[in-house]
Amino acid sequence: MSSNEPTSTPLLRANTCVALCSACCILLLAITAVHLFPSLAPSQPSSWGAQIPASIALSSTRTGVGSLTANFHASSEREQRILSFLAQPDNSSWAGWTLGDLEAYLSEQIPVFVAITELQLQGIDMQTPLDSTYLPDSSIGTRLQLVLEPLELTFELRPECLALTTRDATELSQLVRIYDVAPIVRWRPTGGLPTLDDEYQNSYASLLEVLTKCIHTNDWIESGGTNSLTPLVTQQRALLVVLAPTRTQLEVAALLDILNRSQGNPLRHFGMVQNAMAELQAPPAKIQSYSSGCGFPLTP
Repeated sequence: MSSNEPTSTPLLRANTCVALCSACCILLLAITAVHLFPSLAPSQPSSWGAQIPASIALSSTRTGVGSLTANFHASSEREQRILSFLAQPDNSSWAGWTLGDLEAYLSEQIPVFVAITELQLQGIDMQTPLDSTYLPDSSIGTRLQLVLEPLELTFELRPECLALTTRDATELSQLVRIYDVAPIVRWRPTGGLPTLDDEYQNSYASLLEVLTKCIHTNDWIESGGTNSLTPLVTQQRALLVVLAPTRTQLEVAALLDILNRSQGNPLRHFGMVQNAMAELQAPPAKIQSYSSGCGFPLTP
C-alpha cells in the first residue's frame, strides 16, 4: 500500500460529492425552467394515430377501422379506386382477348403494371390468349381471377397500381396489413393497460386458429410457411397484424367479414377515409364487411 493513498481517498470522495451536487442543481434548474416555460418541454404525440404518416393507406368506413396497409408509398385514394373498380359488375364480353387486350382494358380505368420478366419465365407474353368464360353480373375482380388462374397468373396490389404477375412472384411479395378485430374478439378498451384475461386470450386464440386452418393452411409459419398472424393489443384497439401476399390478405378480410356478420354486426361497405389519423383516434367500433368469396368490396 502506497503512503499517499490515505490522502487521495478523501480527495476523491470530495470530488465525487461536488459532481453529484452539481448534477442535482442542473436537474432542479431544468425542472424549474420547464414549469416556468412550458414551451421548452418536448412535445408528445396525443395518440398512436398521430404518429402514423398521413401517406399510409387506410381501408375503412366511418364506423370503424377495418384494415391499415403498412406501406409508406401507398396512396389511400388510389387504393380505394383500384378496389372499387375490382368490385364493379362487368357484363362485357372478353371473348378472343389476349393478355395484352386485358391490360389495355384495365389501364383505361386504373394504373396497371405487368411483370413482363416474370411472365416470360413461364413462357407467357402479351399475345397469350385468355379463357373467356362469361359469368353474368360477376365483378371485374372475380373475372380477372378466373382468366388468370389457368395461366398460373394472379394479381396483387402494389403501391399506386394493380400488378399482373405470376403466382410464384406474388408469394414472395408479402404485405403487412393491420386489422381491427375488436368486434370479433372479447375485448373492451380501458383507461389503463389492456387486460389479458382468460376469456380474451381464448377468443383471440380461436380467431387465429380459424384463420390458419381455413386459409392457405400450409403457408403460415406454424406449418413451415412464411405468412404470419400476430395479435396486438393497445389501450384503444384490438388488432391483428397479418404478413401475407395480396390474395391471402383479401381472403383474410373476407373471412373476418363472415365472422363479423355472424355475431349480428351490420354489413358495412368496404371504403376509404381521407384522414387516417382522425380515424385511428376515433373510438373503436364494428369493422366493416368484405365480400365473402374473394375479398372484393361490395357495392353500396
